[in-house]
This record gives sequence, C-alpha cells and structure tokens, in this order.
Amino acid sequence: AAAHGHSNELLEIGDCLWPFANLVNELELDVESIYEDAIDSLKEEWYDSKSEAIDMMRITSAKICGRVKKWLRDDDTTELPSDEKTMDIEFSLINYLSAILYICAALEVTWQDVAQINIDKLFDRKKRDKISGSGDSR
Repeated sequence: AAAHGHSNELLEIGDCLWPFANLVNELELDVESIYEDAIDSLKEEWYDSKSEAIDMMRITSAKICGRVKKWLRDDDTTELPSDEKTMDIEFSLINYLSAILYICAALEVTWQDVAQINIDKLFDRKKRDKISGSGDSR
C-alpha cells in the first residue's frame, strides 16, 4: 500500500534490475553471494537518503560501464573477463544492488515486488504486442 504512490519509481527501479541480472548471468556470477554482500553493505548504513542511494546507482552504473568497456576493448570477448576485471565488476554490482535495496526499503517494498511489477508490465506489453519500442506508455 505504501508503494502505491510510487508506481513510476517502482517501474524505474524494475528497469534497473534487468541489466543487473543480465550482467550477473553473462559473467556467470553468483547472484546469491552478491545479494548477501549487498545486504551486508546496507548494515554499514552507507546511505542517509534515497537521493544518496540514487547517486550511488549513477556512480556504480558508470563504473560498471567503464569496466565492461575495458573488457570488450582489451580482452577476448568470447571468454569471460579476467578475474581482476570480474572482481571489479562484481564489487560495483554489489554497490549497485545495495542502492536498489535501500530505495526499495525507503519505498516500503521488496526487490521481489519490484521485479514482479516489471514482469507483469512486460507480459501486459507482450499481450498487447507492444514489447518493442520505447516509452512507458506502450
């Protein structure tokens, strides 16, 4: 109920989970350990506000993009990145997810609720044959 007034924020956070999940899958990382580390980092109270968590998402997104760029530029992309690059990306993914978890808590929802909202949105678009394109009003 508390999240009802935050539907646009929930959709945006849901959209942020997709690239996270894809990268974790592509790099064959352990999502459970990333989740546990993200929960542990929240216990250290890194964020004082939702806007600080959003800033962390921006910063870690840029770091992840930079690290992936170096992997694509410097390595054989038919292979996984080096252990060092993978660890750097994983560290940033932990920070990214901890920020998402903080925002979810601030909105009084779980990340699972957010993911389900996003899945429901995508199934609705598929049913209406509006899965491609861009914009929220498809």
